[in-house]
Amino acid sequence: APCAGLSGVNRVVLVAGSACADIHVAVSIPSFAIQSAVRVPVVYFDYSYVRAIPFPSYPGHVGLEKRTLLKIDCTPYYQWAQATTYAVLTDGSQFQVSSHSSWTSTAPAVIAVAGSTLQSQGVTGDAVVTSAWFQTVSREYAMAVSPAVATATAVQVIFKSFAAQNTLRGPVGYERRIGVRLDFDDTTQFTDFLTRVPWVPTADLVTLTSSAAAGATIDASSGAVTLRDNYFERIDITATSVCDAGTAGDEALAANLYPAVGDVDLGGDFGLQFSQDGDTLAVEVRVNVGSSQLKNFQIDVDIDPAVFAAAACDQGADWGGLWTCTINDPVDVVTVVGNDADSTETGAVRVATIYLTVLSAS
Repeated sequence: APCAGLSGVNRVVLVAGSACADIHVAVSIPSFAIQSAVRVPVVYFDYSYVRAIPFPSYPGHVGLEKRTLLKIDCTPYYQWAQATTYAVLTDGSQFQVSSHSSWTSTAPAVIAVAGSTLQSQGVTGDAVVTSAWFQTVSREYAMAVSPAVATATAVQVIFKSFAAQNTLRGPVGYERRIGVRLDFDDTTQFTDFLTRVPWVPTADLVTLTSSAAAGATIDASSGAVTLRDNYFERIDITATSVCDAGTAGDEALAANLYPAVGDVDLGGDFGLQFSQDGDTLAVEVRVNVGSSQLKNFQIDVDIDPAVFAAAACDQGADWGGLWTCTINDPVDVVTVVGNDADSTETGAVRVATIYLTVLSAS
């Protein structure tokens, strides 16, 4: 009896219960006297197995099997794992079939199963997790929750979606979230602790601090960094292990306000607002007109003549109309004037760069 047949025009379907090693498929086009044939090897399901890895997964976890869930440092919480069911075919190839599997635990008070995530419940003990594939093939996987401790050995702060040069740039109240990575002595990692380890409250494992709340603050739970004001130096955002104050990591940001619509901004776009080069301070001047068009302007920049002397002034890269810049008349004001009835410039328009010589520290 044939072990396969055609379904529709071009689909070959194996007959249930067949055991042939290959099938022969022939195609012909009589009107063109064309014939062709191909022999297709047939492989069958051989066996399945279950394997668990740390949850959440991380680069380098391949080959690390997880059968024991450890206590997470000095917290009352334990590790989780991610189980996967694999189907192996007679040619040795294998495929993940977890999405077609159902999962149960013999001790849900020790390890509960949500999808294929193995969730420790805060008590030690043993459990056997069973995967049923298509309700016909079952495989068991023995797990344990141990009182042994996985100790954090390194903490790293990761800036997400910050502007160039690690700049927190926006209006007052602008937010960006950081990431925190923790490495443990059992080789596991939480590469994004704040968002991918929801069962451990942030404050139970790390403290988050800002070295200058006047420029940027940080939410101790979510890791949201909020811009408060321009700041004269970089601000350290630090994550410190609750269990060992000597295990910490930090990253420095530049707090740099973006001008509101109708406002004038002084200083650089990215990095610190002002950055001195030797005894020279270059101060870029921008006008934010939003969706309107900048046609004319007069900007007076006040300086402290005991600290600065105006040395020069260049026309801004975005401004092509009439332009004048008056320095040292008087010595404590730089006046920039522009006019262009045909200008179509919108947004934050660069209109000038003022060069100041630093005379003394303020």
